[in-house]
Amino acid sequence: MTDPLDITAPNLARAELLEGGDRAGNHGVFKLTTTKGRTIFALGIPQDGPAPQGPTWVYLVEGSGWSMVDAGDTSAYKHIVADMAKTGLQPRQVQRVFITHGHWDHDGGVAEFCRETGAEVWAHEAYEPLKAFDGWLRQGEAHRLLKLGRQSSPQTGEWAEGRQWQQRYRDHEAIRKTIKVTHPVWDGRRCGDIVCWLTPGHTADELTILFDGFMFTGDHVLPEITPHPSVKTTYSAELQDSLPALYRDASKQQGLDVYLHSLLRVAKLGDMATILPAHRLLNREKTNLVSAHRASQIMEHHLQRMNRLVQILGQDKQLIHHLTVHLFDHRKLEGGNYSSAMTETVAHLEFMDDCGDLMIEGDGNVSWKGTWHYKEKMMALMDSARRS
Repeated sequence: MTDPLDITAPNLARAELLEGGDRAGNHGVFKLTTTKGRTIFALGIPQDGPAPQGPTWVYLVEGSGWSMVDAGDTSAYKHIVADMAKTGLQPRQVQRVFITHGHWDHDGGVAEFCRETGAEVWAHEAYEPLKAFDGWLRQGEAHRLLKLGRQSSPQTGEWAEGRQWQQRYRDHEAIRKTIKVTHPVWDGRRCGDIVCWLTPGHTADELTILFDGFMFTGDHVLPEITPHPSVKTTYSAELQDSLPALYRDASKQQGLDVYLHSLLRVAKLGDMATILPAHRLLNREKTNLVSAHRASQIMEHHLQRMNRLVQILGQDKQLIHHLTVHLFDHRKLEGGNYSSAMTETVAHLEFMDDCGDLMIEGDGNVSWKGTWHYKEKMMALMDSARRS
């Protein structure tokens, strides 16, 4: 017996709770009916390890047969089978899996699911070659600002990365190499009424998937929490040669500025679309169905984060490590949390530096020039979203 939910959202005709799961949403199961009469099932798939963001929400979509959006981490298959049973569907009824992006809690379970079911794999057309790009290692060892930040940190590399994080990363890298994309996806590619957008910035291969006025956003837009922007990077000549020409310029695929423009694209839909995120759809017994306006709120968050950096800097110079610690003084920065905080700080410093508002010296000291060009650019982006 289903439990109808008192929820209103754009393009939603009915929402039913099939299984409540725990307070974080693990093993929660929803049935959503679109205003066009089609079904979307949402499955809260637990992660194998610490997951402060909660489970990965995997979606089953009744369009051109059954499609699945993401497949959880490397431990997910058994959970997907168990939770699918509550929907009345069998795994072999899924004809295709869409990968929103290449992070372990999204594509980690794809190989096993497709091996067991024969489902097709739909992913960004740069997904395959980008599997050879070790973004975490490059950020850790070759990125100038991150290197400067770590050199000024009193913490050891092992403490900064966290052993469990490292093992999870290694397991994921081994498994994702076995994923074979059968249907490369470009911007605007359709599968029946399912439409794919390329929305880089959190990763270079991020997809946002549209269906019946719903947007499956992966980690691009999330309720309650703000997704992590990537930092700038460069691709080796070998990787550039393997990428489709459209994606060879990393400056158009990575960094906070890229992410903000992708957010703007979603934000322009406003009340016309409902977000179905990969995390926090259900948390602490609260259901988070939000509209595309949430993308504007995330843009505002990044503006406030840069304002906070200006406040911390004042008239003084600060090392990147110190900026990180002050910017995230509300969090316990140990294990992988420190690395995430450092990269996020650097993403904002890069944006402000490109706007001409900072002086970053060779020893990692940062000072503010007293200008507000970053704020002018951010206000222009947010005004564009509001006008739409």
